[in-house]
Amino acid sequence: MRKILLIGATGFVGQHIREVLAADMGLELRVTARQPTTVDTQTIPFDFHYPASWQHILDVAPDIIVNAAGYGVVKEQTDLEAMYDVNYRLPVRLIKFLHAAGQEPFWLQVGTAFEYDLTEERLHEDSACVPLTHYGMSKYLCSNFLQSTANSLPFLILRPFAMFGPYESDSKLLPYLLNAQKMARPIQLSSGKQERDYFYVRDLACFINYLINNGLHELDGAVLNVGSGHPTSLKDLATSLSKFIPDFRSEIWKWGEVAQRANETQVFYNASTKATQLKLQLTPSSQAFQETISYYYQQR
Repeated sequence: MRKILLIGATGFVGQHIREVLAADMGLELRVTARQPTTVDTQTIPFDFHYPASWQHILDVAPDIIVNAAGYGVVKEQTDLEAMYDVNYRLPVRLIKFLHAAGQEPFWLQVGTAFEYDLTEERLHEDSACVPLTHYGMSKYLCSNFLQSTANSLPFLILRPFAMFGPYESDSKLLPYLLNAQKMARPIQLSSGKQERDYFYVRDLACFINYLINNGLHELDGAVLNVGSGHPTSLKDLATSLSKFIPDFRSEIWKWGEVAQRANETQVFYNASTKATQLKLQLTPSSQAFQETISYYYQQR
């Protein structure tokens, strides 16, 4: 039975990966926690910032490490030192630590589409990596290390585009829209003409699970974009979502009342079909929207 270690299991993406991998009876899953509140067989204490805790990873001796840790995608996360530590410097040090200790697990890196030059709009795996944000740059630096000769681990870099679903920060678009409806609190929005490539976060988790069980090592050294492959305007996305919202009130969402952010890219999306060829399955939008709404309306 292969041993999988998931770093970042408490984050938006990490929680979905944890749920999917934990349900796979053919895997032995371990997850990290900086301060475990309970002692169980699945959780190990680990903190990137405290190398003394890294020994716990050596004790597990995982076959595969899924790194879903990230800092800076949520607008409240603005500490640049923390961003470059969590997204780049500390993962690199951990990789070097593992190699020095004689362990070489497969490293599955959850990167981001923000590693690319987003002015290109149609993005493929060989598109230029010219990050426009510190978040994108810090993630790209880790990817660049993995692809360099200094890296000693087999690896795969996944670059997901925009995701939505349960557990997302309230400051992100869909939770922001849904909470406004739930609380009947009008919110001012931009025109919503910006076009993005949104897909259900659970689909990324299921894709990772599929790859782990179907030739992950054959993808050593690869980069894979993960997205729907179709740009959709934020307003159109919200309109589709609204069809499933109980007692929806259109006047709550005040489109066009604030200016678009300066230098914000108007359109970018995944134009690659590689993930689809590798059996990426996308949940129907109606189901994805209903499950997301259910979480924010009933489970919180």
